[in-house]
Amino acid sequence: MEKSPCEVTWDTQLLLDIPLMDTQHEELINMINTLCQICEDSEKSTKSLSLYSQKTISLTNRHFSLEERIMLLLEYPELLEHRREHREFMKRVLGETNKFYSTGLYDPELFIQYLRDWALDHIQTFDKNLSAFISAKLKRA
Repeated sequence: MEKSPCEVTWDTQLLLDIPLMDTQHEELINMINTLCQICEDSEKSTKSLSLYSQKTISLTNRHFSLEERIMLLLEYPELLEHRREHREFMKRVLGETNKFYSTGLYDPELFIQYLRDWALDHIQTFDKNLSAFISAKLKRA
């Protein structure tokens, strides 16, 4: 299948040099890419979109939980702001998902664009800052 314009290519600019977080970020990007493919393939059902949306939410929750435990353990000074970003993201994602289940009104392309843009921005700003903090903390230890 040809690459969709909404798909993200995983590259080294997204690496944080924290293996578990990098693995989870790559999994999240792959899930978003799968959602892109589902939206562009008229043969795929709404059921597939729903299933992969739920898998993406589940992975994201696990990832956020890991990040927040690390931040708490290391006394990350930006913990509250970072956690707020996570909560606002999940609120929007869950709101869109609930709207889909309750009304059937759903624009999957806009939803996936939001997921993609938010994930890329979050990794390259908030998570890069966290990575730099962790690296500096480890050097001092």
